[in-house]
Amino acid sequence: MSTEPTASAATTASPSGEAVVGVPGQEPERARRRGPGRNLPAAIAVGVGLGALLMVAVFVLPQAFPVVAAIAMVLAVLELTRALAHGGLELPAVPLLVGVIGMVVTTEVFGAEGLLVSTAAAVCVL
Repeated sequence: MSTEPTASAATTASPSGEAVVGVPGQEPERARRRGPGRNLPAAIAVGVGLGALLMVAVFVLPQAFPVVAAIAMVLAVLELTRALAHGGLELPAVPLLVGVIGMVVTTEVFGAEGLLVSTAAAVCVL
């Protein structure tokens, strides 16, 4: 029995810790390392900015909170419809947008009962 390496591909670790796939007689090929795909400092800055906007809307100018909530909900619905369309599921954006804005308005005017009724109406429309 021989302890020499066989002619099949061998995997070793490079000094940087990446996997290196080697084939005898060829240059080693580095394995791809996938990162998070986001710019972390920019994501942190956006998160802190949105948190500050929310705190100002809640504590300094409470009348602005429903507007901030409506804008956030509209952006969320647009993002969701875009993502679902990318996956092959088409949703009507206009009824969804009318529904979320109606939820904010009726909650501000009528409280929890308004939210319940507007949510039920939006579900029935869709």
